[in-house]
Amino acid sequence: MNIDFITDPELAPRPREEIEIVAFEVTPYPDGHRFRLDIRITPFAPIDRPSLEIEAVGEDDVPIGSVSVIDAMHQSLSLTMHIKQPDFLPGDYTFYAELYYDPATIQHRVSVKVRLPDDIPASP
Repeated sequence: MNIDFITDPELAPRPREEIEIVAFEVTPYPDGHRFRLDIRITPFAPIDRPSLEIEAVGEDDVPIGSVSVIDAMHQSLSLTMHIKQPDFLPGDYTFYAELYYDPATIQHRVSVKVRLPDDIPASP
């Protein structure tokens, strides 16, 4: 007997080698010192939990923040990244998300550019 609990074939777990980041959105918080990161990963089996490394850099490629996720348990993640610099400046920032099983081998990488407007509140 074959019992199928998944009604949508798109939600069926994929083999480890097919796992990738399917959506990556970055939204600045109004204070300009934090970012909301929304990530969606290809459906994976409980035994194939991927890890993620997310880094943000400024226009001069200087890192401003990073987040690590070890053995993600869910296909969709929402995280908050706090920046390292106390005085965050308006401008363009690039966020890189890397998915891996072995830290020495990046399986999938995506990037998003975000522009912070000039009307960000100053640091307290």
